[in-house]
Amino acid sequence: MIRSVTHSMIPLGIIIWLIESAHASSTTLPTALNETEIRDAVESAIRMNHPHENGNWWKSLGPKTPDILISLYRADATLYEKIRLIDGMAWFDTPEVVAFLKSEYESNSNDVIKTAAVRSIVISQGMKEETFINKALLSADPRMRMGIGKILSASWDPKARKRVERMIANEKTDWVLIKLKKQLKNEQKKDEKKSALEKRANKPSLVIVR
Repeated sequence: MIRSVTHSMIPLGIIIWLIESAHASSTTLPTALNETEIRDAVESAIRMNHPHENGNWWKSLGPKTPDILISLYRADATLYEKIRLIDGMAWFDTPEVVAFLKSEYESNSNDVIKTAAVRSIVISQGMKEETFINKALLSADPRMRMGIGKILSASWDPKARKRVERMIANEKTDWVLIKLKKQLKNEQKKDEKKSALEKRANKPSLVIVR
């Protein structure tokens, strides 16, 4: 297990920032964190039972974060902590992170870890990793296929949506098929709603001149 971190070990400013930024839609740090501060912030975050960190929070930790995430993962982390660390890696697209996630997918025998690794690659790389995604979709684990399909459905990349349509055409597991169809339909509705709002916002206002 990763070393225990108590509030007394973390600077008060980091604790306040950690709490506030977890609920923020975007986070901008007043100053760059050093490696110790990043490590302390990450260790606190991955222990939360109800995590709130978003992509902006992870990115705001700075460019040193990917190496720290991998280092903590390789330490004596619990399964839950490893999943949380992999989730954090989704927001960094460095070659080292991508290679690490692929390695975990290929070599780890734990299906939960494998699924999390694929999910993070799909989030960070999208269809740039189409070959890898196609390979992962050959998995016999329906949860793996469903997880990939869910992320691809939410993508704005037309290639991703087309890939989900092909998944639907070939999926043999009923519950996965039902969920994929529902997911894709919901995302399409979101797109239509967003498009309508954008058109309305760009529509010239009627000005009456007296």
